[in-house]
Amino acid sequence: MKWLYGMRARLRLLRRGKAEERMEEELRFHLEMETEKYLRAGMTPDEARRRAVLSFGGAEGHKEEVREGRTLAWRGGLSLDLKLAVRMLRKYPGLTLIGGMGIALGVAISVGLFATMAAFAFPTLPLEEGERIVALENLNAAVNNEERPSLRDLALWREEMESVRDLGGFRTVERNLIADDGVVEPVQLAEMTASGFQLARIPPLLGRYLVREDELRGAPPVVVLGYDVWQDRLGGDRSVVGRDFRLDGRVHTVVGVMPEGFAFPVNHQFWIPLRTEPVAYARGEGPEIFVFGRLAPGVEMEQAQGELTAVGQSTAAAYPETHAQLRPIISPYTYPLTETGRDVSVWEIAQIQLMVSLLLIVVALNVAVLVYARTATRWGEIAVRSALGASRRRIVAQLFAEALVLS
Repeated sequence: MKWLYGMRARLRLLRRGKAEERMEEELRFHLEMETEKYLRAGMTPDEARRRAVLSFGGAEGHKEEVREGRTLAWRGGLSLDLKLAVRMLRKYPGLTLIGGMGIALGVAISVGLFATMAAFAFPTLPLEEGERIVALENLNAAVNNEERPSLRDLALWREEMESVRDLGGFRTVERNLIADDGVVEPVQLAEMTASGFQLARIPPLLGRYLVREDELRGAPPVVVLGYDVWQDRLGGDRSVVGRDFRLDGRVHTVVGVMPEGFAFPVNHQFWIPLRTEPVAYARGEGPEIFVFGRLAPGVEMEQAQGELTAVGQSTAAAYPETHAQLRPIISPYTYPLTETGRDVSVWEIAQIQLMVSLLLIVVALNVAVLVYARTATRWGEIAVRSALGASRRRIVAQLFAEALVLS
């Protein structure tokens, strides 16, 4: 049970008021004992008191040592240092203003460059598990350039691929929107498979989004609207589902409205179904589309690429006239759209990060020189504190606290 009593004693010492009272009482006791010793030696009371004080040393120095040795007592010293630091910043407003603005500017520039670099080199989708959404395309080995897949490629990959789910595609098309008053306005639409909405995992605000049946030949033309279109053109009418939209003179029925902020696949606000019947086109022909999908649970990019490469090899062997030079590749969804990411090496990123870090170091060094110059003018103050019993550790701690508050 000794450890229990020891812990209770330490907890009592944590109460600063009680601990300070006991320390004062202890110091008085030792000083009185020292005075008694000199009285017995025949000195007068005043002389004995003076000699006892000289012999005992600075009381404040002893107090500092006791406080530093007390468990968790550093919090009280830190609090005092921070208060003194705030006072020093008020006393030197020029240093405070220049140093604070310098540090703030250096941090702002560094963070801004890091954020810009990350967004440029490694852009991600703001969707659930957006980092697992991928793009599939063909690399033409003859010209070393990427090519958009065809509808037949999409159909084949849907049938053969197991490591990528919700495979689908889209292409951006332009149509003339004819308003009720006859005004014609060109708009861009995403002609997309229904799997694109399943991939995004965001439910519609009103009605429904596209489904697989909408992709079939002969299915009635439908359109899904974005939130901004619904607000700007229809005034947020909640009975919009079922209304007609005329696109290039063809009537499309509104089947749903997506929530605010939804703009998949690339900042689109109109969606119509992509007809996915590849038999209407010869192999290697037909519209080029952007193919997307989501990595299956537990599957990494390298595994999916291995499976896609195997599918590409078998396709090239079966159809050499169209696919002999094509090498299917898989990458994060945003890379083909931004033409970045895959061409940026880790070493290049490290170099940019080093340059940005050096900028912040230069700013910090300049502020450090200003702080040192101010400290150099305070030798008198530091000498007085040292004479009163402040330890070197205590003085340095306060200087660090001042730099911390400035930062």
